[in-house]
Amino acid sequence: MASKRPPNLGTPSVNANTQSQMISLDAWESSVPLQEKQLQSIAVWKHQGEQKPLPLKFEEDQVVPISRPGTPLRTLKQREGSLRPGSRPGTPVLNQSTRRHPLHPAHPISTPQQFHDWFALIERSIQHSQETHFRSHLSQLTEQLDKCTGLTEKVNRVDDDVIRMLSAWKSIEEGGRSLQEASEQLVDEKASTFLT
Repeated sequence: MASKRPPNLGTPSVNANTQSQMISLDAWESSVPLQEKQLQSIAVWKHQGEQKPLPLKFEEDQVVPISRPGTPLRTLKQREGSLRPGSRPGTPVLNQSTRRHPLHPAHPISTPQQFHDWFALIERSIQHSQETHFRSHLSQLTEQLDKCTGLTEKVNRVDDDVIRMLSAWKSIEEGGRSLQEASEQLVDEKASTFLT
């Protein structure tokens, strides 16, 4: 007698209707085209992913300088060139080319007096920076004030010249009128002399 197995309850049964609803990748890509910007973004990501550098521990060319003397076996292997990178990273070494900011303390602060001195240094630096900024601004304002004063003096000189020219023109005009009146009087006198 053959025993009947119970149906497997853990796996779903796949019927023909579900398989007909699945779309292939090519059909999906053809039905939803990407825009140019999206294609460029994908190309950039692909390019960056292709150029992933190896970790430093796998590069034999770069030997990290050691901050303390190593074991004789290590130095011997370094001379022979057979030094293989270990699984542990080496002692981190500060890069000598990186410069410290002048406001960073040279040594860790351990006392309140050191903190006070460091804080006073920062305050002086801020005050000096602000004073430099204000002095620069003040010198710019002084230059502009000097220019404006010079322009005002020029305008006043031109105004004085115009006033003098106007008074000269008025005196010439008055002189011209008096000359005209004198000429008219002379003509009248000549005309009266000829008539008599």
